[in-house]
Amino acid sequence: MTVVDSEERAVAVIELLAVKVIRLADADLTLARDEGEGFASVAEWRRDHERFWKDNVIPALPAGFTLTDDTGILAERFRLVSRV
Repeated sequence: MTVVDSEERAVAVIELLAVKVIRLADADLTLARDEGEGFASVAEWRRDHERFWKDNVIPALPAGFTLTDDTGILAERFRLVSRV
């Protein structure tokens, strides 16, 4: 799969290894660390992601949507094949 930047330029090729939907409450330290953004705790990961979702995602969803521990999130595992 080719990954593109915000200007639609190819920047990398990745191979998807796993894709699953998990409950927000089930995000663990392995997920937080594997994301590669330097998160030291699940709380830090969740705080950062909730801020992003509230600012960028939720406004596009139906009115009244709220994040809860039971909200499903998409967790993808992939490996970098090459940079373009």
